Amino acid sequence: MEKIEFNQAVGVYTINVDHSENNVPSVLVFGRTSNLTKDTLNELNDSNISITLSNEKKDEIKFSSEDIEWKLSDPILLKGGFSLRLTSDNILKMNEEVFDKIIIDIDKRIIKRNINPLYLQFYSGEQNGISIMESPIAPKNKVILGKEYSYSYKILDLNHMITNDIRAELIYLDEIRNFIEIVNVKVNPDIYTEEQIKEEYKGKVDEEKLNGLKIYEIQCTYIIKKQGSIVFQPEIKLFFDKYAHSLAPLEPISFFNFVDAQ
Repeated sequence: MEKIEFNQAVGVYTINVDHSENNVPSVLVFGRTSNLTKDTLNELNDSNISITLSNEKKDEIKFSSEDIEWKLSDPILLKGGFSLRLTSDNILKMNEEVFDKIIIDIDKRIIKRNINPLYLQFYSGEQNGISIMESPIAPKNKVILGKEYSYSYKILDLNHMITNDIRAELIYLDEIRNFIEIVNVKVNPDIYTEEQIKEEYKGKVDEEKLNGLKIYEIQCTYIIKKQGSIVFQPEIKLFFDKYAHSLAPLEPISFFNFVDAQ
């Protein structure tokens, strides 16, 4: 455990306070280590371990062994890396907070680490048939600092609530803008995906409901300002017909691989 390094530069996580039983809030943290094997991670997952996130104000979120999942990262995305998923309703007991310490208690052996900030932000999501059906976990290519790139979310509108005047914003704390900034957000109907879904479920789903289904793509143009592992799960706020609706991506998008500007 002493060789494990939580070297993530920053993380922001958006939590729905009105979550369902099938969608318990979680925080995904990344790090690097040497000679960490799948067998070692399986041992960690099966061990008597607890993890606590803390800060200078002594706020704490404690995760028991059943709340903790260790995994090896895809080496293409993060060579020598691992992910740590912490899942618990205890996250909802927090207000908008930042955590910069991690305490690992494994078989009564205490390991303490200072970590870079993990920011939690919360929203209340209404159940109205609008949801995120697809969100990326990483950009497709290496990123050059200061250059504009884009990635997309796909939004499912089951009840045809969204109107033609739709627009969207990504909401995240000012501290995150030192690392990543969203410079433009566009919303467009995704006719291709919509037609694919309607064809796939034709005859399996009520025709009236299927015809009312709409898919939208939210294209986000961003700039990475600092090199470092960035985990980004902003609030997505939709505006249409004098109505505002908040969503959170299914997973954070994480930025690990960079190339120097020429």
